[in-house]
This record gives sequence, structure tokens and C-alpha cells, in this order.
Amino acid sequence: MLYKVIIGSVLAIIAFSSMSNASAVCCFPWEITHHVDPETGFLVVSGELWNDSYKREPFGKTSYQFIFEDENRNVLFEKDLLLTEHLPVNGGFVIPYAVSFPFQIIIDDVDKDLIKKVTLVHTGGTNTLDYLEWKPADLELSFETLKNIKTIHSKTTDDVFTKWQITGKITNTHSEKTENVYVLASLFEEHDRFVGVAGYGEEDIQPLKLDGYETKDFIIHAIVPEEKKPDQVKLYAESDDSSMIHRAFMPLILKDTTYHKDRMSEGYKKPIPLSAKVINTSRDNVDFEWIIQIKKSPKGLSEGDVGKYPDSKIEEIKYISSHVDGQKSTQLEYSWIPQHDGIYFYEYFIWADSQALSFPFKGTFLQDTWMIADSSNDSLKNQLKSGTPFDSLECRFELELVQKSKTGNFVCVKSVTKQLLMDRGWAEPVSFDKIQNNPDLMKQNIIRMENGRISLYPENTCASISLQLPTEKEIQGYKNDERGLNESNTLQITSNDFNDIPIIEELIYVVNTVEFPYNKYSSAYLDGLTFVEYEFFLMEKAIEKYNGSQKDYFIKFDNDYKERFANPAKQGFTNTFEAPLIVYNNQTYSVGGTKFWVSDEHKPKRMNVYPDEIKEDEKFIVLTDEDMKSVPKIKQAIEDIGTIQESINGRKGLPEDQWNEYREWFKQKSQEQLNTDRFRLIQYDEQFYLVGFGIC
Repeated sequence: MLYKVIIGSVLAIIAFSSMSNASAVCCFPWEITHHVDPETGFLVVSGELWNDSYKREPFGKTSYQFIFEDENRNVLFEKDLLLTEHLPVNGGFVIPYAVSFPFQIIIDDVDKDLIKKVTLVHTGGTNTLDYLEWKPADLELSFETLKNIKTIHSKTTDDVFTKWQITGKITNTHSEKTENVYVLASLFEEHDRFVGVAGYGEEDIQPLKLDGYETKDFIIHAIVPEEKKPDQVKLYAESDDSSMIHRAFMPLILKDTTYHKDRMSEGYKKPIPLSAKVINTSRDNVDFEWIIQIKKSPKGLSEGDVGKYPDSKIEEIKYISSHVDGQKSTQLEYSWIPQHDGIYFYEYFIWADSQALSFPFKGTFLQDTWMIADSSNDSLKNQLKSGTPFDSLECRFELELVQKSKTGNFVCVKSVTKQLLMDRGWAEPVSFDKIQNNPDLMKQNIIRMENGRISLYPENTCASISLQLPTEKEIQGYKNDERGLNESNTLQITSNDFNDIPIIEELIYVVNTVEFPYNKYSSAYLDGLTFVEYEFFLMEKAIEKYNGSQKDYFIKFDNDYKERFANPAKQGFTNTFEAPLIVYNNQTYSVGGTKFWVSDEHKPKRMNVYPDEIKEDEKFIVLTDEDMKSVPKIKQAIEDIGTIQESINGRKGLPEDQWNEYREWFKQKSQEQLNTDRFRLIQYDEQFYLVGFGIC
């Protein structure tokens, strides 16, 4: 059998969530499983706790509320469980950024007959999560074997389990010894399905003690239900004073500390202060270059579009030499002076000796990087603060001034949006009667409205509330999946509720003010053999144009693919293909999804097709209609681009105490209405919405 090992991993941030996991924008136990221990009859809860925090900082002392339900989704009991302190690592485990921590909890204080009724375990929210100091990445892991060594029949139920043994080596790359070294592992079967964890058993040979530069063998075990067939292992290691070297490890952490209000300059040649913080997670002192790249948007100020575009041009690149001591941090500052009016973006990099020492910063969904130099007029907010007469107010970017119908607040909107907002009752022409009675006119400004994503003022806050308006197709998907969409999981909202949750009312109005956007890329679903045949066709076209050979395009590839696909047994398949760009009907497209390993080569794979542009030295091929007959599903994917509607998303920042009040309101409302604090969607005026709560 073919096994795969992963040292650490990275997870994309989830932007929307139901109330079952909505208490933080990061760091939830995304994978959870449970079983009744075959020896003791206690309930064993296992899972992975991901550090996908946008803060890029380690955390620990982490506890969550867990909810245990029977087959009818009735709550049997709830528990607050601490996940990171069940092994004697000094101070508990500290999970590095971009790493998942395998946890295991034993429930030994609940009646065993009640335990047998548990069919579902899920989290209800974060109780504690502390950001902590970095531990240096000194521990290096190598995987050797994964074996099924024993079948176990439960003493308390009819269940059958298998015991799996994981072996490998661990090295201390530091010169000084480290103690209480633990190796843990997450186990997965096909399609990356989580099945259990290893490293918590009494027979596991740990904790280890490693002298400086010492290497030792490790042996750990996992017990999983017999029907589970793990074929992948993800390793984790930590000691009292060291963390592990993982595949996403970078010695320096780069954080943007630019104050968002300083990024709008009332005129070119006026400085915009940029700043960053660099944290050294290693033991070594580091000299580095802080590289600041400024790009100018192709969109003009009159278009008011702060979206990042691939054809944004580099305006300036600045190199600043700096230094940071081991296990310390340093603050960096640079004052950039725009030479022309326009919309700009900044990007940060940390390099030394032609090598990246940190992940680049190019913005996050909570923290964009646009800057504006506009000598035409002050911002609307500044105009109000400075006492500009109401009848003399002006909007940036040739936007138009309207007032919110409900509050009388001023908002600057695009001309094409103005009439739509007024038709839907959200906005109305400026009325000076309302102005006189509302001094706080800027509290609810629309900051950005583009591509179905709307941000309301304030935007760059730690806590936020999000609202998604799904398409009819997405709603039908909710109705047709296992959970369904019905009165038992849909929270009904009335206009009277808006007295308690006015932000929800505002977001509902906002997401209904724009049309559904359409997809910017599409996908072709192909069986494994067809997928490879498509790749070979693209490769042959490229070789015909550029010469070369198969190894220039297939970086990793199982050449016996025909035999593998002909054999119904699962053997696994490796495919790493560098696809050339495609030019079809004078439009350029890139092909994605061509780099993967799968345990089941017979499952359909998705090949993505994106609009793109040809950059310097990139290989491209021109395909005709006749060529497309050899790859018809790529042609269909191209034709589907821009034809499929996507959801509309609104977001508004708010103080954390108010954010907590909203969460508690929804929990209480759901408990009263659905007899549970978990719901799937809300419904108002016959329309469904998905509510999300985000926090740092």
C-alpha cells in the first residue's frame, strides 16, 4: 500500500460560518471524530486544531465547548474541554501558525449507557484561546512506516477496531538538550478523510529527551474503527522549549501595521506612512531586506474601484536593510510619497541572499492594501469633520451623494448603483431636513462595493458581522444536501427583531442593492485517464512549438498510468503537470488543478480554467476549434466563464463587546425558536441569508 506523510499544513481562512463554529474567524477543530474505547468503555474524542489565524501567531491554553448529540440530533450533554494540555509539555502545547495540532480527549465522567447513544460531536464555540510566545523550530521529523498491527474487539460493544503503528525519526537541530519531546500524528484515509490521532497511548515510547543534535526513533500508535483504512499521516512534534520544522516554516513573521486611515492622501507628493513588524521565530540573529513594492491600479480615480488587478503596474520598489535578533521583533517604517493622483497597492517581502525569509504580505480579507492619492478634494468624512456646509459636500471618484432612507446618513455611491439603491428603498436624494437631525452622518458609509462584496464602515476592525445572500442554485443545494433546509434549522427574522440587531437590517439592505456577480473561472470534471490525456494533448502542442520533452512539463508522474487506470484496485496516483497557457479565440487562459497526489485514481478530478494574460517568458499555445475537439470539456469550461451566478457578501466591523451581544442574541433567538442554539440560515421576508461572525 502507498502511504503519504505531511509535516504540518496550511488552511485557508473561512469567511462565513453558521453558529456552530462562528465564534472566531480562525482556529477551530475542523476535523472531529469519536469512538467508545474498546478497553474502558469511555468516550474518546479526537480531532485536529488548526492555527489558521490571520495574526500568524502561535496560540495555546485552548478550550472549546463540545456538544454531544444522538442520532436524532437531540443534545445528550455538553462539555467545556481543554485541548492543548493533556500531555506534560511545560506550559501546554503552543501551536505554530500554519500547523494543525492532533488532540485527543477522554470523557470518563459520563454514564456509559449515555455514551453509547452519542452519534455526533461538534463544537459550540471557543471558551479560551491565548496567543503565546514562539518556540524556536528545532525539531525535525521524518516518517518511516505506517502498519496495521492488531485487531481489537471491544469489551463493551460489538465494535471492532484496528491498531496502527507509526514509526520514524526525530532530530534536535539545536545545540542544547530539550526535554518532554512528544510526537503526535493525524491519520487520514482516501479523499483526506480524518480518522484518528496517534501519540496519546500508554505504550507509546515517549516523552523523549534529546541532547543537542541528537536523533532518536519514535514509535506511536492509533486505534481506529476497523472500517477505516488510513493511508496518510500528518506529523506534529513539540517539547518544553522547541517546536517543529514544518513544510510551511519561515524563520521570520511579517505583519502589516499600517494604519488604514493614513492610506488616503489629499494630494500627490504628500507622504503615506507604511509600517510593518518583523518577528524572528528562530534562535539566530538575522540581517534582511524589507522590500516594499508599490503598484498602481489601471483604474482611475473616477472609477472608484479599489480591486487589485493583474495588470497593475509597478510604480516603485524600495529596499530597506534591517536586522532582528533571535527570538525578538523589530518595527519597520517607510514614508512613501506618490508622484501622481491614483489608486495604489503596497506589498511587503522579507528576503536575504536571494531567499525569502517570510511569507509575503499582499493583503488579507480583513486587511486590504489600497492607497489613494487624490488632490481633487478631501474625503467626505473629513469634509464633515471640518464643518463643510452640507450643500457643498463632494464625493471622491465622481461618486454621487445620497442619504440612507432609514438613518439619513450620507453615503457616496457609484452612479450606476444610485438608482438601484433608490428603487429598492435603501437610499434617497439628499434631504436637508434629515441632515439637521442626524449629527453622526458617517457611521454607516459604504466603503467598497465590488464583485458582489460590500464593505461598510468601519472596515478594518478585529470583530465583524457578515451576511451572505445566496443564489437560487446555492439555496437549492442547501435543500438537497444531507442536512436540508427546513423549519428545524432555519431561523426566522422579523422587522421587529431589527430593533435589537440593526446591523443585520443594514446588511440585508446592502446585499440586495447589487446584482449577483458571475463566476470569474470555471471547471471541467474529468475521469483520471481523460485528465491525463488532456494534459498530454497540451504538452504535445507545447513541445511542437517550443521543443523540449515530457520531463519539462510532467515534474512528477506515474508513467504506468494506463495500467493503473485499467486496474479497478486503488493504487494511488501522482501528477504534477506544468500546463502552458492556452490562447483560444484571442483570449488567454491558464489551467489549474494539475498538481496532486490521490489515493484513488478512479475518482473524477477537477481541472480549473482561469482567464489570464501572457507574461514574459511564459509558454503558451494557440488552440483552434479543431484542437478543442480533443479537449471539449476545456472548451465548455471556457464558455461557462461569466455565466454562473455567485453569492453577494456584505461585511461590517463593530466593537467586540457589541459583537458578543449579537452572537448571544442569535443564540438565544435560535434556542427559543428551534430549541437549539445552532441554525443553518436565517430567513427574512421569504429570502434566505447566511450569517457569519469573524474575530481576530
